[in-house]
Amino acid sequence: TAEAAGVSDELVGNARHKLEELMHQVKRRTSAEVALAEAFEADDAQALSAAIASAEDVGIHSSSLRNAKRRFRELKDLPHRKTSAEEQLERAAKEGDATVLAAAVVNAETAGVASNLIRHARQRLAEMRQAAQHRKDAEAALAEAADKRDIPGLIKAINAAE
Repeated sequence: TAEAAGVSDELVGNARHKLEELMHQVKRRTSAEVALAEAFEADDAQALSAAIASAEDVGIHSSSLRNAKRRFRELKDLPHRKTSAEEQLERAAKEGDATVLAAAVVNAETAGVASNLIRHARQRLAEMRQAAQHRKDAEAALAEAADKRDIPGLIKAINAAE
């Protein structure tokens, strides 16, 4: 016992109190780390924000905290990114540039835009590409008929181009 070793009861009591404090800190830190990991996996911005605050409160400064902060920013920006991607998709579909529309479709997919909007944009993209191919074929037919001085072929190519 402490008395037999010549250690005062007060010193032993202080040591026990310190041990309890340290155990409590370890428990809080472990709980904060678990909450951080669960919130990260759940993709819930509100839960992640609370878990980040809790982790910082108990002194966690690990890569998991940095990753959680990065993910929180992504989740927080997601509604804006999604809205922006939807607007970009709509503008690109009206604009008529297949390259711009193809890029907007990729951006919309990564931003989580509704699948029906992406499907509609892909249909529009297919139409634009088909029209471009038709134009290219008509131009080639016109050039060939003109080079050959093929009047019936030229008439046919002009009619097809219109």
